[in-house]
Amino acid sequence: SIAEWAHHSLEVLKVKQALEAEADDPLQAVRRWDNVEELVNSLSQFTPEECSPSEQGVGLKCLREFLNRMALEAQDLQNQESEENQNQVTLLTLHSAKGLEFPVVFM
Repeated sequence: SIAEWAHHSLEVLKVKQALEAEADDPLQAVRRWDNVEELVNSLSQFTPEECSPSEQGVGLKCLREFLNRMALEAQDLQNQESEENQNQVTLLTLHSAKGLEFPVVFM
């Protein structure tokens, strides 16, 4: 399955060890690894027809499809929230606003 492929790839790439080595705090590494495991868990629930395990390179193809669908769902959710909140003020830090476009900005 795609989840097994992802789990195996994470082991081969030693992602968990990299997260632990990179983190300043062990708890931070645990939280990051929990996020990775949640992604793999989400992959296990993603089973479109084009992701047959017998096909060569199926893991990467299915991962791309999964990420594309997740991005589209996030964009749809953001658009929906944007329409609902048209008459509201948005507060952001300057750092988080970088790259976003707003018609009016107060600093």
